[in-house]
Order: sequence, then structure tokens, then C-alpha cells
Amino acid sequence: MTKYLGKFLSLDCCGDILNIVTPISHAPKEITESMAIIERLRGEVLPDPMKYQILDLCAGNALTSLTSVFLLPVKQAVAVDKKKRNRDYHKANRFRYVELDIFTDETFNFIDENTIIISVHPCRGMAARVVEIYNNSPARSLYLMPCCIGKYRIPAKQFLCENLGKYQAWCYYLASLCNGSIEIDENCISKVNAVLSAHKSIRT
Repeated sequence: MTKYLGKFLSLDCCGDILNIVTPISHAPKEITESMAIIERLRGEVLPDPMKYQILDLCAGNALTSLTSVFLLPVKQAVAVDKKKRNRDYHKANRFRYVELDIFTDETFNFIDENTIIISVHPCRGMAARVVEIYNNSPARSLYLMPCCIGKYRIPAKQFLCENLGKYQAWCYYLASLCNGSIEIDENCISKVNAVLSAHKSIRT
């Protein structure tokens, strides 16, 4: 059992979360991916309880954002995905699920400087779109775990692919778009386990 899976299963709210998001495919894998983001959110959210809202783009079953409202003192979490999900989301406080296509819908006017954008395993161009939304909004931070590789061109692409691998080169490209950093999280049960973190300067 990995560190993240053990942490999740030991939570008092574990059963409540799973009851809401069930059915869930490849549960151990998805749990570790979500916990990788939660661990990074924790350090940013805890110093200022109930200040930040979480915006979960390409949320899927919304495991990550749902876990955030159970585990962290966030003001609210909004999960966004273009696919309708039949889950008991109404059982979670400070949480809502929104059906929305991030490529065609521009109604992100609820993003403010206390918004933290997260996204776990958006595919190909969706990851680049998540970064674009972050860049074009006042959102404070971004935590993104990219999935399959999209189309991109950067200098020394072949060199990066040969020395880092195609996935890490893709993640490096995404990080370069938002002045972010990449960390490989070995506690995830996934070969695509890079976490991109980006933060904007705090206004005074």
C-alpha cells in the first residue's frame, strides 16, 4: 500500500467520500493521484482557513475537489466537466458540480485571486487549455497533473524527449507556459505522475 492510499483509507471521511463518487474506476490509482494534489493544496490552504475556493477543471468524477471540501478548510469547491455524472454530490457541503466545456464556454467569471485551479489527468489539449485559463484569469495558483501527450513545439524538443522522455518533455512544455515547476510524485500509482505547480505574485 502506498503512502497516499494509506493516508486516504485512514481518514474518518473516507467512507463518505467514496459513497459519493462511487462508481470509480481504478480506485487505488485515482485516489493516489488526488492525494498528490491534496498534499500540495494543504500547505497553501491551511494558513488561511476558508479563504480559498478550489476550481477543479476536467474534474471527471470530482474525487480531488470533493476530497478537498471534506479534508481542508476551503471556502468552496467547484468541479467542472463536460460530462454529466450521476453521483450524490448534494451530500457534500461547500461543493458543486458544473457541466461545462472548457473549450467552448467562457463563463469563468467566478474566478478571483483567491481561486486555486486544479486538474488531474486532463488529456492532450485539455491540459494546455487548463494552463491557458489559469494564465488568463486572476487565479492565485495552479496544480496540474498532465496525462497523455498533446501537440506542441519547443526548442530542443528532441533533446528533451530523448533525455527526459516524451511525457516529462510535455510537462516541461506546459510548465514553461505558466512559469511553473514540475515534480515527479513517486507515491502515485501511475506512470504519468508529474505535478505542475504555478503561482502568481501576491498583490499587496
